[in-house]
Amino acid sequence: LLAVFSLAYGLGQIPAGTLVKRFGFRRVLGGALLAWSAAQMVTSLVRSNGMFQALRVMLGLGESPFFPASLDAVQSSFAPERRGRAMSLVNASTILGQVIAPPVLTVLMLWAGWRGMFAIIGIAGVLFAAVWLALGNGRSTHTVTTDSSKPETAKVSFWALFGDPDLLALLRTKTMWGMMLGFGGINYTAWLYLTWLPGYLASVYHLKLGATGIISGIPFAAGAVGMLASGILTDLKVGDLQQARSFRRQLIVIGMVLSAGCTALVVRANSLTMAVAAISMAVFFVHFAGTAAWNLIHVST
Repeated sequence: LLAVFSLAYGLGQIPAGTLVKRFGFRRVLGGALLAWSAAQMVTSLVRSNGMFQALRVMLGLGESPFFPASLDAVQSSFAPERRGRAMSLVNASTILGQVIAPPVLTVLMLWAGWRGMFAIIGIAGVLFAAVWLALGNGRSTHTVTTDSSKPETAKVSFWALFGDPDLLALLRTKTMWGMMLGFGGINYTAWLYLTWLPGYLASVYHLKLGATGIISGIPFAAGAVGMLASGILTDLKVGDLQQARSFRRQLIVIGMVLSAGCTALVVRANSLTMAVAAISMAVFFVHFAGTAAWNLIHVST
């Protein structure tokens, strides 16, 4: 289930970036929120593993525009000297959701069952999407300019989504490949802790469901702090473009190396306190590196 979600989420970001470029971040993000919330609601009705997997694919595709749209929003709404902190706040909001989610979803599941839990969070997402779209800027169409300087309504085809010349040009740059390889490592570590931690706490330290939900939030709170720290630091170097790129790369490497070191400590933990502390530091540094990588995009495109 996690694999099909991740595959859909990853591949969905390729056309998502082009859709954001054509239609703007607000409409794409609003439509995506409706899609992934609908997937959550319908999950409350699943009766087979196949249906569950199909809805995980829908959820992944629905969530895929989030970061491309967020990057576009930050790029177009903030001056260069504020983008690091702005992107860190966007990133921190996602991981704060992971802090809040374990205890809240645990309570919902104990109160309404897992089906009720999916239904409630899906309905909440649909309501938020409606508010988001209602408070938009009122644009009814998005236009692109052709060589003849006459605006045309954007048309979306398979080739336009996956054969975007700008996208193909990016794949010919070393920086793009470096960031993709780096994000592969960062996201592997981040998702390892996100998906493995509750089961680890329950099986190794024999915590009950309620306690697992609460303690699982601690490392992700540390991750949010790491994101904010990374954003503040990246904004210190924005004047010289080459210096800004080099500084962000250094932050990425430092964060990844220290996260790996803290992960090595986890296997040596002989108490719950030590395990949670080591995991928290590992998550702090991996999200410190990840936020620096997102901010590298602002000075590399």
